[in-house]
Amino acid sequence: MSSITYLSGVSASGRVTSTAQGVLMGSFDTMPTASEENLGVTVLYTGPSTGDFVINTIYKCTTTSPGLYAWTACPVGANVDTTISGTSTNPVQNKAISAALDAKVDVVTGKQLSTEDYTSAEKTKLAGVDIGAEVNVIDTIKVKDVNGTTPMTPTAKAVTIDLSNYARLSDITTVLKYKGTVASYSALPSSPAQGDVYNITAADSTHGVKAGDNVAWTGSAWDVLSGTIDTSAFVTLNGTQALTNKTYNGYTPGAAMAKGIGTVASGDTGLVTGDAVYTALQDAGGAQIYTNLSASAWTADTTYEGYGYRCAIPISGVTINDVPEVVFSLTDAQTGNYASVCETYAGGVYVYSTDNTAITIPTILIHKG
Repeated sequence: MSSITYLSGVSASGRVTSTAQGVLMGSFDTMPTASEENLGVTVLYTGPSTGDFVINTIYKCTTTSPGLYAWTACPVGANVDTTISGTSTNPVQNKAISAALDAKVDVVTGKQLSTEDYTSAEKTKLAGVDIGAEVNVIDTIKVKDVNGTTPMTPTAKAVTIDLSNYARLSDITTVLKYKGTVASYSALPSSPAQGDVYNITAADSTHGVKAGDNVAWTGSAWDVLSGTIDTSAFVTLNGTQALTNKTYNGYTPGAAMAKGIGTVASGDTGLVTGDAVYTALQDAGGAQIYTNLSASAWTADTTYEGYGYRCAIPISGVTINDVPEVVFSLTDAQTGNYASVCETYAGGVYVYSTDNTAITIPTILIHKG
């Protein structure tokens, strides 16, 4: 057993603890001196039995009178605790102390005990996490196939998406992209990207650009998106362009039209002269219409009572057998000045009035007799 120096030079071994008899200072193979400073102390004697001390006996330092001290053996059967207690003053069995120490965790530098209980369920859960797994990281995805109807199920945390039917970014770099408006062709950018489209406000005949045209950069030149229409074969709106070397159903522009080219009939697409139409109307007994005729040559007349004036209105081709129909303007008709009868003569129509004021007759129809 290892020895320690205790009190007044006495060699002792073991540990110091509290007992029912007082403070147990340790076990000694040589008893310390009974003195005032050791009063109340108890020790375990482990030396050989002698006339004064018995091996493995607990002794307590007592006094019988002032200045006299002695080691008195403690009664056999003193209370000895079998468990560690924070309040008991009894001796404790070595095995109780050993068991208590075995239940403790050794101190490890840099580590400490935690109040969290690590359960078997948590250990199993942790064992199921893949090495290198990260929280909130998506490692699976579900997408629809190219038809957009059947969901695709990932396998082994992966999914293969067939993009063969889709265009790559490089395939669509030449798509037309509207970039804005410039005032003139010369204001177009000097380094455009292929597919850039600009609207040009002013016309530029040199480059075939009309006002408001859009142009697109082909990679080497500006292409006018409106295209070019050759109108050289068309008649201009003001009618000044000559119709040369063009024919239509047998008619050549500039030549006199023969009477009756084509026929006045349903479904006929031929050209006809006015004379042919006139003849057709005569043959069919249809009415000939004359408009905006002047009635100003009024003369005194007594043909019809109450209407003292007659006006001859010349109309070429009218005969005495034709039947006239005169339509006055609403204003003139409401005056009541004009007779409800009229007559034809060779070369014209007679109308009758109570007044000799000049008027314009909007329409006269001639029904061939």
